[in-house]
Amino acid sequence: MPPEAGLPLPEEQALGQPEKPIAGANRIVLPPVINLSIERLQCDGVFLLEDSMTLYLWVGRSAPAAFLTSLFGFHTMDGVDCRQVKLLAPHDDTSRRIDSILTAIRQDRRPYMNLVVMREGDPTEGRSSGNWSKTEPVSMVARTPTRNTSDTSVD
Repeated sequence: MPPEAGLPLPEEQALGQPEKPIAGANRIVLPPVINLSIERLQCDGVFLLEDSMTLYLWVGRSAPAAFLTSLFGFHTMDGVDCRQVKLLAPHDDTSRRIDSILTAIRQDRRPYMNLVVMREGDPTEGRSSGNWSKTEPVSMVARTPTRNTSDTSVD
């Protein structure tokens, strides 16, 4: 996730810069948007998707343990029932930034969008992916910083 994602866009950066995706009353900078395809959903990433009714947090099997611990309180999704998963209250930089991103998106899009957490390979992934042809472009919110690709990684 880029350093500015989840934070308000400073006024001085808004002038004369290429447009960054922003949302909400506080002009929160969103993670980079990528076109959705199954190939883009990498096992070492966490992606935020929306279909105008629901927000989906897709968690790859090798998602960063520190990111998962910050958001959910556990370091792996193995054996976790995603239907029971809830985000922890914002308590550190990562969780506050993700909370800001979700809040900003919800402010801009009505009605209120529930968040559904999906794990790579989970049965709910298949049911939800049927609607993905109607989703907005996807944002990557986390990725293990071991591979050098053009995608944004978590530091």
